Amino acid sequence: MRDAVDGYVNRAFILAALLTQDVEHAESIVAAAIEAVPAESFSETALLSQVASTAWIRSPAAERLPAIPKELQSVSRLPRQLRWCFSMRILAGITTQVCAQITGLHEEQVTYFVQLSMQMLARSVRIRETRMPLVAR
Repeated sequence: MRDAVDGYVNRAFILAALLTQDVEHAESIVAAAIEAVPAESFSETALLSQVASTAWIRSPAAERLPAIPKELQSVSRLPRQLRWCFSMRILAGITTQVCAQITGLHEEQVTYFVQLSMQMLARSVRIRETRMPLVAR
């Protein structure tokens, strides 16, 4: 069980770092989220939803790039609303309905922003691939 909880906390931190764009702020959000989720209902979904909700309330307007895994750096470069919707829906698995409640957006807007994020991320991958030098075999 402890390994599972450690995994939940790691994923919660990555989500918070993507949402806030600030590692120190992400740490405080995860700590607050852990305290806010009742022990009897503690689960990965509950923790991730609380992290997203806390980050939405506490997130400053100015954002810095976080120290996140290389694989997620493209996500961190998305515009704020797109990054938030993509991170909550796709990376954290939070439902469209809960994402809409957290952000104050309509469910259709959340869905649109997720789709637009996917398109932008796909384009950024194609652009990087065209810039990669060819390697002789």
